[in-house]
Amino acid sequence: MTIRTSICWLLVLTVSTIAPGALGIASADTVVESESAATPQYIERTVMRPQMVTETKMCTVTEYRNETREREYTVYKRVAETSARSCDVTVMVPEQRTRVEKYTVMRPVTRTVTQTYKVQVPVWQEVPQSYTVQVPQVEVRQAYRTTCRKVPVTVMKTVCRDAGCWVNQTAQVPACDPCGRAVMRTVCRPVYVPKMVSEQVPVTCYKTEQVQVPYQYNVTVCKPQVRTRTVRVCNYRMETRQRNVQVCETECVPMTRNVNYTCMVPQKQQRSYNVTTYRMIPEKQVQTYKVCVPHQVQKPVQVKACRMVPETVRVPVCDPCDACNDCCS
Repeated sequence: MTIRTSICWLLVLTVSTIAPGALGIASADTVVESESAATPQYIERTVMRPQMVTETKMCTVTEYRNETREREYTVYKRVAETSARSCDVTVMVPEQRTRVEKYTVMRPVTRTVTQTYKVQVPVWQEVPQSYTVQVPQVEVRQAYRTTCRKVPVTVMKTVCRDAGCWVNQTAQVPACDPCGRAVMRTVCRPVYVPKMVSEQVPVTCYKTEQVQVPYQYNVTVCKPQVRTRTVRVCNYRMETRQRNVQVCETECVPMTRNVNYTCMVPQKQQRSYNVTTYRMIPEKQVQTYKVCVPHQVQKPVQVKACRMVPETVRVPVCDPCDACNDCCS
């Protein structure tokens, strides 16, 4: 829209600079005469000015609508068919047989053998031995314990004492005379006048002191003491001796025996079995489906356009003589 506006303004400026006679357009200029020669003359001139307007245009728009359609497709169904068949198979049949088997038997044989062995013979001896014992002894020991005791201490303490006294004061009080008239009577009454005096008074207080007091206690102490005793010690010496031992040995003796066993012998047999095969049968079916079909529709659309609108303006007219003088100069 900016490029279109620029082109319209360029056209307007071009038209306004070219003389109306050169374009072949009938001008509607009107000359206005002035009463005084010094007053400039004006003419009315029609110029084209661009203006943006909103217009309605019919545009072709593609829309879609849903349509229901039908189509045929082929479906294959499986049909089972059973048939009887026979075949030759090899079956293993058990059969009882007898065979001669050789085996070896281990038979025990006992015999007497002379055997040499060594033994340890104990020998006892009397040996002196020194040992240490702990002998308890009672000892008296002295120690100090800390005890607390109260000690009197005299200190001075400041106390406040009331040293006031009673003073007689006179005062006027209302009273009645014998005639019953109100009169003022002077009476005297005692009044206590306090007087606080600070004094230093000796006060005895008790102070706790820690004192080391000696005391004795008994302690049982074990002291080592070396003693001697006789102990029997057993020593061993090696001796070689002989003895007769019965030894059992085994010898191998070959023997035979009849063994019954079962073996599997192959045997051919005919066996019948059923075979199921499947055959595909085509079948036509109809399917309903929806599709979007495009179609052209005319719709009004609001667009903006640049239009040239005529407008009358007043322009001053130059004197032809002045124009000639300007040309000559």
